[in-house]
Amino acid sequence: MAANVSGEAKLQEVNPSTHLSFEPFKLDTGNGLVAAVHPVVWNDVSIKTDVRLPDGEIEAWAMQWLDMDDHHAQDENGLQGVIHSILRDDTGDEGTELTIDFGSAPVGALNDLLSVLHKCGVSYITIHSGSVQ
Repeated sequence: MAANVSGEAKLQEVNPSTHLSFEPFKLDTGNGLVAAVHPVVWNDVSIKTDVRLPDGEIEAWAMQWLDMDDHHAQDENGLQGVIHSILRDDTGDEGTELTIDFGSAPVGALNDLLSVLHKCGVSYITIHSGSVQ
């Protein structure tokens, strides 16, 4: 996490040592997209798709939620509601895995991504965190 306090940069890592633990389950989103959901931490969410994703739609989603132009206003806690990073790993024609640090982004960012994935023809995803065993 980075902040500018009185003209001085303040950097701090926020990495919770615990996570919500539950048995994996399947979720039908109601729009033709089914998700296998495993325990996750918000700063390390991996989403593996059943088809390779096109670049444009994912990039547009990422740019909106990364807020590179700093348009998101800070909330009452000083957070901007943005993702911190996104990594993409294409596995041939078999699918794509996105690993996202959702940072201070609201759950709406994940909901928006699920809508984008559905529009890209994805019908099945796995949601997990590589850092959670």
